[in-house]
Amino acid sequence: MLGKEPFRIVFSAGVVRFDAHGNLFVNLEHTEDSPQRVFVGGPSGQAVAAPEKRARVHGSGGPGTSSGAFLGSADLPRGLTVEVKNYESATLEGGQLIVCLGGGATIPDWWESGKDHHFGASDLPLRLWVKSSMPEGVSVADGNPGDELVQPKPMARAQFQPKSEKASPAAEKPAPTTPRPVTQSAPGRDKEDKSEPYRPGRLPAGHLSSSDKGKSGLGCSTLILVVALAVVSLVVLL
Repeated sequence: MLGKEPFRIVFSAGVVRFDAHGNLFVNLEHTEDSPQRVFVGGPSGQAVAAPEKRARVHGSGGPGTSSGAFLGSADLPRGLTVEVKNYESATLEGGQLIVCLGGGATIPDWWESGKDHHFGASDLPLRLWVKSSMPEGVSVADGNPGDELVQPKPMARAQFQPKSEKASPAAEKPAPTTPRPVTQSAPGRDKEDKSEPYRPGRLPAGHLSSSDKGKSGLGCSTLILVVALAVVSLVVLL
């Protein structure tokens, strides 16, 4: 539905958040047993129960301004989300967030054109989601002890990793063996080693004895006999 006249949205409860483009979202508790109500025309105006889980309000202008120091909330309520885009201003005053929109805005069918819409208070005051984008002028303020919810600690990266079976300990590698030194085998054992051809061992130097050397030539008695025969032969010829 088209709202022809300017109007305001006043939030006294819920959790506020902004996106990177400055769009505003307010999350409110809303169930079938306890529906969220909006008061049309003022705090004491006609109460209308929200018939849906999302109410979209789109202004006709550009992004507006926002300001306020909110108490922080680590949680977002479930139920009803009011989405407001292209508002003129969103200001925190006296614990209430007042959002102003000009004429020509698009509003839900269960709203009324040209009238303010108030969302009543709850057990918790209006807060800002701690993970929200922070437009210029918006911040998270410190409240009284017990008022501000503590931002949850970031979860360890290992918790996001898929679970896998426990790896079994790696088997120990055997220690490297030291190669045995190569020794020269005895000549008699060469025949047993079939990996290399047979090589006879060298004879030691001076293996020929002096007696062996004498046996290689003629004896003294033999030499004398040969000389005597030669002399006899010569005498006969003369």
